[in-house]
Amino acid sequence: MKFVAEDSRIALYDDKGQEAGEMVWMLRGDTMIIVHTHVEARFQGQGLAQELVKQGVQVAREKGLMILPLCPYAKSQFDKKAEYSDVLSGDGMFGWE
Repeated sequence: MKFVAEDSRIALYDDKGQEAGEMVWMLRGDTMIIVHTHVEARFQGQGLAQELVKQGVQVAREKGLMILPLCPYAKSQFDKKAEYSDVLSGDGMFGWE
């Protein structure tokens, strides 16, 4: 599996170069708003969605961005992983503090 950071997403490709998943975001100022995380059914259960979020966190750190996880899966990862708190946006958007 290969993770590739693109303009507004992290793409996941299988060993044959076919897309197997993605995490998509929008930028709002210096905030990465994660809107969607998906892994194809045949690859689910391997921790790949979790790795997509982790890769997104690394991109945010490298670019000095904060993250607002609107995607339910990404939000669940932020709720579970205290190590992501340094990039978690606290701007109060949508009532989230």
